[in-house]
Amino acid sequence: MGKKQPHPLDRRGQEEHQAREEEFQRIVEETRHADFAWLMGNQRGRRLVWWFLEMGNVFETSFDTNALAMARKSGLKEQGIELWRMINEICPEKYVKMAVEQNQFRNEHYRDDSTDDK
Repeated sequence: MGKKQPHPLDRRGQEEHQAREEEFQRIVEETRHADFAWLMGNQRGRRLVWWFLEMGNVFETSFDTNALAMARKSGLKEQGIELWRMINEICPEKYVKMAVEQNQFRNEHYRDDSTDDK
């Protein structure tokens, strides 16, 4: 939010402002991609991303008989889908690794008492 926009009739000023804005947006996008790749390059980061995907109901339906609950689930799902898009765009190879790690974590730490012999 640096300089204010140039006068609408100042064509050169408008073009320079537009070029600066595009360059800034490019830097923001590159930084976001680098940060996300860093996060996905670490097992803890992948665990967090998986948790965010679960919180975003990406793996579940948004349907609910209560309209407000369904709207909330749909909004969360939109956020989860955006995260999913980032995974597919920036580091799709890390998704499989993340899913395998999550499955291993669940197998190591989740105990299902219903299968125990009594």
